[in-house]
Parts: sequence; C-alpha cells; structure tokens
Amino acid sequence: MKLSLLNFFLYLLIFFVFSAHVYHYAPHATDDAFIFYRYVNHIVDGNGIVWNKGELPVEGFSSPLWIFLLTIGKLFGVPLPIFSLIIGVLSILGTVLIMIIILNYKSILGLISVAVLLCFGSVYYWSLSGMETGLFMLCFLASFVSIHIPSFRYWVLLLGLTRPEGFLLMIPWSILWARVHPQKRGFIFWAWLPTIVYFLFRLLYFDAWLPNTYYAKVGASLLERLGDGFMYATPVLLCLLTIGLTFRSSIGTLLLSLFMGCTAQVCIVILGGGDWMTWGRMLVPMFPFIIIMTSIQIARGYRFLIVITYFLFPFSTPFAAWPAMIQGKTLPITGFQEGGLYNISKEIALDIRKNIPKGATIAINHAGFLPYLLSDYNFIDMTGLNDRFIAHHAKGGLHQKYDVEYVLQRKPELVVFNSFIKPAGKKLSLQYWMGETALYEHPSFLKQYQMVPIYYERERFGGGNAYILLFSRYSNTD
Repeated sequence: MKLSLLNFFLYLLIFFVFSAHVYHYAPHATDDAFIFYRYVNHIVDGNGIVWNKGELPVEGFSSPLWIFLLTIGKLFGVPLPIFSLIIGVLSILGTVLIMIIILNYKSILGLISVAVLLCFGSVYYWSLSGMETGLFMLCFLASFVSIHIPSFRYWVLLLGLTRPEGFLLMIPWSILWARVHPQKRGFIFWAWLPTIVYFLFRLLYFDAWLPNTYYAKVGASLLERLGDGFMYATPVLLCLLTIGLTFRSSIGTLLLSLFMGCTAQVCIVILGGGDWMTWGRMLVPMFPFIIIMTSIQIARGYRFLIVITYFLFPFSTPFAAWPAMIQGKTLPITGFQEGGLYNISKEIALDIRKNIPKGATIAINHAGFLPYLLSDYNFIDMTGLNDRFIAHHAKGGLHQKYDVEYVLQRKPELVVFNSFIKPAGKKLSLQYWMGETALYEHPSFLKQYQMVPIYYERERFGGGNAYILLFSRYSNTD
C-alpha cells in the first residue's frame, strides 16, 4: 500500500531521531549495570550465581531474564556492555513496532506519537545504560497489548522474570485476560509457569522469598515510602488522571488494558518509594502506555490531552542536546549517572592489583564498576544490595541501610570511601553517603585503618568533582 509524502517524511524523521539519540546516549553506562556483569562473569566461570566466589548465593540483581540474556551473550564471546547495548536498542525498536501496529502505520497522528516517544532522552538514557529498563518496557507493553491482540500473548511469559514487580503486574493481566478471552483462560497457567518455576528456584537456591535488592531497598515506613513515591510518580499520575477524564462507560479493550497496566505499575512504584536515580528510570516503561492512550483519545476529539506533553516534558531530550546530536557528538561524562566513575575505577583497579593480593576483601559503596573490574576479589557491598546480612538486618529505606559493626567484623583489607570535598590534612569530611561517614567516624576505624597516601579525582554528574579515598588495614590489627 502506498504511503503519502507526509508519511514518508515522518518515517525519515523517526529514523533520524532514533539514530541520533542512540549514537548520543550509547556511551552511557551506569554502575548498577556492572553488578549484572559481575554475576554473569561468575556464572560463566562456573562459580554459580554468586556475588563473591566461595560464598553463599545472593540475588543482588533486579532481573533474572537480563542475567540469562547477558550470560548467553558472554558465552558467545560478545563483550557484556556491547551485548546489553544491542538488547537495549532492539527493545526500543520492538516498542516502536508495537506502537506503529497499534496506532496504524499510515496514521499521521500515530507516527507523530511514535516520534514523540523517541524524543524522550530518558528512554535511551536508561535502555542503553546496561540495565533491563528497555527490555522491561517492551515486555510490559507487549503483555498488556496482548489483551487486545492475542498474538502478543507469549510476551507475558517473560514479564514476571524481567523485573521484581513483574509478577504483581501479571495479576491485573490475568484478570483482564480471563474477562476478555474466557475461552482461552487455560493460557493463564502457562503465562504464570516461568514465574512460578523461578520463584521455586529462588527459594531453593537463594533461600529467600524475594530478591535481595527488595530487602535492601524497602525498609522505610509505609508513610515515608508513600510520600516519596507520590512525589516521584507525580508526572505519570497527572497523565493518568487527565486521560481518565476522557473515559466514558465503554472505553474499549485496548484502552482498558493499557490504563489498568499503567495504573498497576504506578501504584507499585509509589509503594516502593520511587527511586533516587535521575530521569525517571522507574517511570520510563510507562511512557509508551501514556502516549498510546493519549494518541487514541486525541484522535477521538479530546485535544486537550496535549497538556500531557507538559507533564512529561522533564523527561524529554534537553534543547541543549539537540545541536550536539545533530553534530554527531556523544553524551558528555558529566551527563552520566555516576559521572567519570567508570574511567577512574579502571585506574583504581590497576593500583589495587599491584598492591593487594587476589582474593582479598574490599568494602565498597558503589558496587558495580570496581567489583566488575576485580572479579577475583571479594567485596562487601555496604549498601546491602549484594549482602544478605545488611539487607535483612540493617534498618532504613532506600540506600539508607548500613551496618558499621558488621563491616568491621568482616575485617576487609581495603575500604573505599567517596567524598565531595577535596582531601586536605589528616581529618577528612566525606559528606557523600551516610554509611561511609558512619564507618569513618566509628571510634575504632582509624585505629584499624590508615589512608593510602593517594586519592583519585573524578567528574560528577552535572559537573564538579568527587574524590575516592582508599583505606588499608593495619597488618597488626588481627
């Protein structure tokens, strides 16, 4: 079928916007992604799904499906950062394809809606960062679209394995599926089977009901979590409320499924207390839902829904980034979530290898880059994401858990601190993360550890510098 000249132009625009964004954001890598890579390295090396060789297994990652896919890539010899980037790009393309199918590949409004999604820098920022965000966005959308287009139903088999909250999203999906496809209710069993099998595996292998990341992050009071979660999810809540104003007694299968799925996910995000990372990492998978629903209702005459653009504007590509993308420039280090932490971690890893024997224990806050680069060393994740004891026994909410006594009892050979203040003199002022400050200020810490006479400087997200300090254990404190 022939396309109009305007359609052709829009497809060219979509291709350009997509390509420019991918090239611009491809170098971005986040610390949490390298936690996945460390686990994959241990799996491929035959050590099992463990954080440290020889220790009990711990599920310190947020996506078993992501671990599985990365392991396949590693077995085929593809570098993990490259393989995760490929999956991220394919995930965005898959999401775009579903949107084009739903909104009609010849529809001007539909193609504009796709172009709008592709102008959200946050989509690329997180989908290409080495995290599972893009894959979850694809599985989440395809699963709820399957209520309207049953041929997409097999995506739901992956939903419960893509993110910890995936199995919760399968509950509204199951209700919708049973209601809309009563003659195919038997498929609900098959949809849940992979999730149930992995749940039993988790219980037997990790000896835990939920991922260790859940126990590490969710510890604050319900009231505190709700307050933080509402603040975090406000843009999507405003979008859902505005779209809801257009609903009548009958809204159709597609709108109902998308609205229920998006509402369920935003409730989960709120109950979890949101997230500390920039640019709405936990909100990104809901953007296609919002845009599809908005497009459908605008086509029905509800043009005031254009205001949704303003609610989501903070997640769009900054105006200042467009000239850089047009010129073929990539995201600067100051735009990375952890700034120049990865580059300086390479230098630190080389110095540690020269001075600290393999197998030594190192206590750390940022548990991605350095542990990945030093896979033959053991690490104490002081935030508890990869440490069962801290996750289960320390008090506090998101990134507020730490246990100074526990870390000191483990007697790490090296402790890695961070500071926003340049070291000067013997007394330091860290002002970075409360767990590091509490450890440094513990009465016995400086009796057991001495500062290595060198510090490392890196660029921070948004500009400015941060400093990394190493403290080695005195040999006579055993």
